[in-house]
Amino acid sequence: MSSSSFKSKITISRTKIAGLMVILAFPALAVLSVFGSRTETVAETEEIRVTLDHPLRTRSGLSEHFEIEIENISGRPMRNLVIKFAPEYLKKFSILSGHHQMSTGFTVQFENLSAGEKGISVIDVKAKGTGLLKGDLKIFESGQLVQMIKLKTLVFP
Repeated sequence: MSSSSFKSKITISRTKIAGLMVILAFPALAVLSVFGSRTETVAETEEIRVTLDHPLRTRSGLSEHFEIEIENISGRPMRNLVIKFAPEYLKKFSILSGHHQMSTGFTVQFENLSAGEKGISVIDVKAKGTGLLKGDLKIFESGQLVQMIKLKTLVFP
């Protein structure tokens, strides 16, 4: 028998090809660092510098973290800095643990931050559900709003 007498009986429908492409897309996107977090200095005033490491894109059920670093760049001590997450944003995450204890109002508090000193808070979370999550992070000093930062996280299934 010659090799030309055998015909291939493998057929793949377009639906199966499309499904395979979708399945292969997630590992390819992960290799390209599409998922994960980003660290950036998101706000700076004459008194504070805020650096935030947070998930921009993640998958539902995947553990991530928020790391907030506040540096007092003023020449005076700051007695009471409060970081407050928008409840509608943070409620879309399960809070696994935190460097600072979070109150029911989704706040983290730093007391007596000396001039030049940094305060760091790390919150480990797990996204619940899917979609684009939007909210803000507000920073108060002694009750006065110092800075507001917009947050967005895209959660894939």
